[in-house]
Amino acid sequence: MTQPEHLKLLEDADDGFPVSLHGLNQRPWQYALFSHAARLYPFAAAYLHHQIEALVNQDTKQLHTLAKCCQYLAAFRHDPAQLHQALRRLHSRAVFSQAVEYISRAFINDRALRVLRQALVNHPDAATLDSAELVREWQLPYPIQRHTQPVPASLMRALLQWPQHDNLLPKVISRIQALPALSDALSRQATLYTPQGKTLDVKSALLLLGPQRSRELVLLAHFETSLIQPVFPLRQDLLERRRLIVQCLYLFEQRYGVVWPVRRELLGYLLIYDAWRAPAWAKAVSWQPSRQRNLCTLDSWLGFAPRHQHRVASRLVKYWQLPAELSKLMRLQHSDKQLNAALALSIASVSVLNAGIDIQQVNAHHSKASQLLAGLYRSLAPGLSPEDALSSFLALCQQAACAAGSHSQLPAKVRP
Repeated sequence: MTQPEHLKLLEDADDGFPVSLHGLNQRPWQYALFSHAARLYPFAAAYLHHQIEALVNQDTKQLHTLAKCCQYLAAFRHDPAQLHQALRRLHSRAVFSQAVEYISRAFINDRALRVLRQALVNHPDAATLDSAELVREWQLPYPIQRHTQPVPASLMRALLQWPQHDNLLPKVISRIQALPALSDALSRQATLYTPQGKTLDVKSALLLLGPQRSRELVLLAHFETSLIQPVFPLRQDLLERRRLIVQCLYLFEQRYGVVWPVRRELLGYLLIYDAWRAPAWAKAVSWQPSRQRNLCTLDSWLGFAPRHQHRVASRLVKYWQLPAELSKLMRLQHSDKQLNAALALSIASVSVLNAGIDIQQVNAHHSKASQLLAGLYRSLAPGLSPEDALSSFLALCQQAACAAGSHSQLPAKVRP
């Protein structure tokens, strides 16, 4: 079997389902098992192809733990007893336990799909029935493919038109109640605005929050449920950096009274949204910071795009009718210099703490990076000297890192 044929195992079979494990030789079996398990994981498409290529080339250094397990299990494919023992051995090691869970689900689905294929063949109306309809009828134990579900269009239209048409409020309420995770999030957030701390129902929460806050919360809930897929190597690290930025936004809000145009948690997601969707991230396994030394832009530690312009996030802002100045703020072009400075310093905290920037360069009073950071911080606290401003900023970064669970090698104060 040639390499292109191996890559075809990522696609559906002729009947619309993944390739069966039954009757395959050792190497095709491991590719097919990985294809089954990866559909459940799920990997980003480019990273999935990259892993299949690594399996074909037997490049074990590039393999994800899921692929390594599939490769190991292929030797026991004919003996169910040995296969179960091998799965137990893998599960006993923490690094492989999650991979074994997905592989076990893949085995269950493979058996269910064999029955489903046979039913499709034996069904008297097989020629006219849609395979997807049979999938729904048989209710496979685990989904073959799990796509991120967007916000329903009907809910989206109702949310956007609700301020001008009060009669749409019942429709908004019914649509949100049909999404338990979203309705719970709305109720929790609305409860924070009540002095009694009484849990509100969806209708009371919407009326208390108002149209704009409700839209922000729906979008935030969508990010929190959607930006866990697809899986790619730098996903968790990117989300950790986002948490550090959000924690800095919170500290600037508390310490200097900075008022953000939207919830700081949502602003953090919008900042990284374009990076999340960049295809180059799918196969990257390490950070490749750009050569430019402006620590206050995402380009200083993203390094995968010529220029990070927040194009997709800006379209999202416009579509969701969020404040128009939000797009300018993400580009650090807001008319309020205090907002620009606070956001720029929050973004710079990632470079200072996590991206391997040379400590002496950051700490030296004469360095351009130090001058830039101190100058931005002094726009928030004009009475500080450049040295005190830089020291205060590094202390704030340390505080944010501790709160966000991020590790830093920098001292709390500037070295002499």
